[in-house]
Amino acid sequence: EATQVTLLVRGSVVLAVLRFVGRRFGDRSVKEVIDGLEPAARRPFDEGIDADRWYTGEHFTALAERIDAVHGRDDLHGSVELGRAIAESAFEEMRKLRPPAPPIELLLAELPRITRGLIQGAQTAVRRIGRGYARIELLERAGPSLTLAVLVLGFVERSLGRFGAGEVEVNLLSARALDDAETLLDVSWIA
Repeated sequence: EATQVTLLVRGSVVLAVLRFVGRRFGDRSVKEVIDGLEPAARRPFDEGIDADRWYTGEHFTALAERIDAVHGRDDLHGSVELGRAIAESAFEEMRKLRPPAPPIELLLAELPRITRGLIQGAQTAVRRIGRGYARIELLERAGPSLTLAVLVLGFVERSLGRFGAGEVEVNLLSARALDDAETLLDVSWIA
């Protein structure tokens, strides 16, 4: 009998997204986005988000999709921006790898550990890595989500940029949410 895996997102990730929306679009916008959620999806926000608690991915993806619909073009570009904001919030944790800045390859090798502290039910796995190139798989045990894949894309892009990689390019090569066999990201950069 298969056990159903639930996607979970750390509260600090949710708060990073809400802070980003507040900074970019104003505090009133945060309320507008939350008020527009279905009552069940809005409940954790009404109760208050705790940075150390885990929240269901359904609540988080509903929030991300609502932000993209209200402030983006409803084309997932807004989710890339949210992924970048999450990377900014995780920057201090990533800096612990090896101050002042680890080589990009080390950062990518540690990506699965870093993302485990942010999400559960989905994880990153580095499939190939070389100088200036990597392929990352998103293992979605809780079910495929295009929104999550795009958030991870933005997270990886910003993380590499923050560590000094130039001309970072992250492409979604395939996605289980689009009926592909696996969710893969191709990453390239100049050190």
